[in-house]
Amino acid sequence: MIDENRPTLTKFPTTNGRIVKLRELSIDDAFDMSRLMTYNISKSLWEVPYPYALENASSFINSSHIEFRSLKVLNFAILYKKNPEYNGLVGIIGLKIYTLKIGRLIWDIGLESLFGVMV
Repeated sequence: MIDENRPTLTKFPTTNGRIVKLRELSIDDAFDMSRLMTYNISKSLWEVPYPYALENASSFINSSHIEFRSLKVLNFAILYKKNPEYNGLVGIIGLKIYTLKIGRLIWDIGLESLFGVMV
């Protein structure tokens, strides 16, 4: 039986646009995250340490997977596709899930905050 008050999402959504690709964060992104987190970016974010160590990035990635499974937040890795010399992570964007109507289930997906597009 489906709980009509609690939507389910079993597969992480991805988007493959002309310029960027959005996908689930992977533990392989930890190095890029720690490298891209500058002092100026960290001071504008809530409770983000500087320097941003691999352990910080790994913890964020793990918590992102937990938040996805509990349908709280979708944290996407942003990959820039127009640079053939670099195809790694250039940023992260978080979407807080509210509700979105699919059949009898009600969901709305709302933009919560931009973690930092570090291009």
